[in-house]
Amino acid sequence: MSLPASLFLEMFEQLVNRLKEKPNPTLALQNWQQEIHQRWSAVWIADGSTLERLQRHLGQLQGQPQNPLAGKMMMVVEVFSHRRVAAWYDCNAQRSEMTWWQELLELLPSGGLVVIDLGFFGFEWFDAMSAARKYFLTRQKQKVGYKVVKTLSCGRYYRDEIIQMGLHHTHPCRSQVRQVSVLWGKTWHRYLTNILDPQMLSAPQVCQLYHCRWQIEDAFLLTKRLLGLAYLWVGGRNGVQIQLYPSSVTLRNQDIRKIAILATTIIRK
Repeated sequence: MSLPASLFLEMFEQLVNRLKEKPNPTLALQNWQQEIHQRWSAVWIADGSTLERLQRHLGQLQGQPQNPLAGKMMMVVEVFSHRRVAAWYDCNAQRSEMTWWQELLELLPSGGLVVIDLGFFGFEWFDAMSAARKYFLTRQKQKVGYKVVKTLSCGRYYRDEIIQMGLHHTHPCRSQVRQVSVLWGKTWHRYLTNILDPQMLSAPQVCQLYHCRWQIEDAFLLTKRLLGLAYLWVGGRNGVQIQLYPSSVTLRNQDIRKIAILATTIIRK
């Protein structure tokens, strides 16, 4: 309660910046990954996660009827290196991921690409990204009205199309987007991007890159379970942030894992 989380965050921001200046010797990219890495100014994954319930045994929350959820975190990491770009926290566990779209739009550099899930699905967000010459890759929502403007290519098991969405919406999507549909088994999986040129991002690369998004789920699993950070050993929001920031720096660097474990040990004591 006495150590401000902002000081902890400042220390780790300095550490992250130093890590960015150094090459990553463990980063071995496949050919398709190298093409994407060289083509875009940034390639990120963004996703949110609801934190576990706070502990009441320390006395801070004993007057409440039940242990409250600790809040919501939003994580942004580099796709291929898994290095942390940003970590945002809100004590409101019900906060929608979409409410962070302004922060993500400002953070992403021009010519950058971010892979996101349906939590960031919104016409205003899509239009703002396209206007800023920034790019996204996400999934298509079910029951979204659209018309096919142009078919780029198609086959028995896939379709690559330019579409216009929001036909019956009071605030339609002004920007055309590209929909890549792939049949896996008996289910069609549809992906959306505002990269309209397949020479810049081919249909197979769309599928491969979106598959990389699941690595951030592995990161949440590793952070919460292997490092034991699913269990919040505090009763106050300041302690939650102290525990959150070190765990979010990077999940590929052994030294940072040790620091995260050490920070958790300090909090427990």
